[in-house]
Amino acid sequence: MLHDIELTDSIKECIITNRVYLLPPPPQSLTQIINNNNTINNFVANLDTIEKLGKFLNYNDATLLECGDSITTSYTKQLKGLKLNPDTNLAFGSCDALVLDKNNLLEVVDQVSSLAQEHYTNFNIVYDKKFDKLKLYDMGRFEEYTLPIGIHTLLMKIQEFYFNVYECYLIRKIELSNLCQQEKAIIRDKLTDYYRFIGSFDIVPFVKEKNNTEVLYNEDDSSSICFYFFFFT
Repeated sequence: MLHDIELTDSIKECIITNRVYLLPPPPQSLTQIINNNNTINNFVANLDTIEKLGKFLNYNDATLLECGDSITTSYTKQLKGLKLNPDTNLAFGSCDALVLDKNNLLEVVDQVSSLAQEHYTNFNIVYDKKFDKLKLYDMGRFEEYTLPIGIHTLLMKIQEFYFNVYECYLIRKIELSNLCQQEKAIIRDKLTDYYRFIGSFDIVPFVKEKNNTEVLYNEDDSSSICFYFFFFT
């Protein structure tokens, strides 16, 4: 096809240098642009969620946090308080900010499930609506579960990284703190609420088959070290 072109200086230079000159493509019409965008959007929408996440992380040179790491990072302040001496937080039982009621326990699960909203590196819990399955990122890979097993697995992960410390906190408040008996009774009620909560998901408490030292003291507590030294000598 022949075209009339104006031999501008830049075109002449291009012909002399390359022995050929190619006409630039005509600008796309609005319809073509819309169709191209729709094609790209449909392609992206049809990609598997995990595949899209992987491409996004690679593009941003980012690493996905494992579920347990996200919990630890998000609840650093609470975990620090839960590991303190039980006399440190001597607020009246129901006013202790670290003590959870039934609604608070559910809120923890909701917050852990929503951590991806805070940062995309926390996108380690994926619900597959099409197949009604839950995918959890752990040990460097996504594990897929049927929804009931996935929920149970997620709760056990929350227990491992948060609720176990919380359980020991309540027990230490009861056994080791200077709270009065009325205040300790409130803590016992909260401990009962917690046991009923995890029990409804067939999850056993941390204290099962644990000795007193494992429950009442942190691993690096001097009290714990002295206990072991006295016991084994």
